[in-house]
Amino acid sequence: MPSFSPTRRFQQIRGFTLVELLVVIALIGILAGILLVAVSSATTSAQRARTSASINSIAAAIDGFVLEHGNLPGLIPAHLLDDGSVLTQSQNIMLSLAGGARVYASRADSNGDEIPLDPAAKAEYDRYANLPGPTVEVDPIQDGDLTWYLVFKRDRVGEGPWIAGRPYPPYLSPKDDEIRYPESTGPDMDPLTYGHNALPDLVDAWGQPVLILARQSRTGPIVSTSTDPDAETPQFNTNGIDIYLSAGTLGDMEQAQRQNQSSAGGRTGSRLASTMNGDAQEGEREHWLYLLLSHPTFTELNASTFAGQPAGAYLVHSAGPDGVFLSHQDGPLASNGQFDPSFAGMDFEDLEEFDDMYASGGAVR
Repeated sequence: MPSFSPTRRFQQIRGFTLVELLVVIALIGILAGILLVAVSSATTSAQRARTSASINSIAAAIDGFVLEHGNLPGLIPAHLLDDGSVLTQSQNIMLSLAGGARVYASRADSNGDEIPLDPAAKAEYDRYANLPGPTVEVDPIQDGDLTWYLVFKRDRVGEGPWIAGRPYPPYLSPKDDEIRYPESTGPDMDPLTYGHNALPDLVDAWGQPVLILARQSRTGPIVSTSTDPDAETPQFNTNGIDIYLSAGTLGDMEQAQRQNQSSAGGRTGSRLASTMNGDAQEGEREHWLYLLLSHPTFTELNASTFAGQPAGAYLVHSAGPDGVFLSHQDGPLASNGQFDPSFAGMDFEDLEEFDDMYASGGAVR
């Protein structure tokens, strides 16, 4: 049997030196950092893929609806949606595709009694409102001497819409992770602060509401900044989107959309938001929407008239990984290397600088 000297025995059982331990720890940290970046990149890629699939399924549902009915979906005329605190454009379209709601309109007679325009629609509304399950009756929406009523059933989203007196199978069936219901709508929950009303939202893979704009007119400018009631009606209006774009905390990411001044003197929030410390940068939202909604091949940009050919009959828009629609911390850079807060000289290529995701579709006729 071989013998070992005390010196050799000590050499065989000695531990790592401090330097060796530090080197190992540093290597582990580097590998962990590389792995974290790889996992984060893979997660973002997966979320982008899920969101792309969601907005494409919404687009396909709208196309299917138009093909069958000859018009874009919507429970209530879009020009009545105002700021969206009762009903947004996105919700108006989603409930028309997926079901879960009933509507009717009435007009008051000379005695002040409400006379439904369609008695069958009123009867269906009453029947539906009395079905078991969670029910939301939204505030009535005024349209001159008309009043629109809407009732929503949370557990019936996806059953299909009721159109012209009969039920239809769903054009859109949102998955559980593609729809969010408001947790609270109490008196202290101002819709224009928290970005939601009493109805559900379609959301992207980051839990942020999906913005949907539908074409309302076949003629006129793509968008308009005019408040003159006699001005030409734009093809797209912005009714029903302020609830999202004026929000201080929007969606699962609770991102502020409204514009504000940063400590460094720049701006934060969405370039589509209309307010900045109570004041708006005139025309900014319309300029960016003009880019989003116009066809890059058939439109020669004219920022004074917003004239051009639309890219489609609708726009489905996700804010992307940063959770802010066309964020001021994203997008084109100015000559000093900082993010350009203006919209002067904007072009279609500028949209490629943002992480937002969107899809246009529908025949332009």
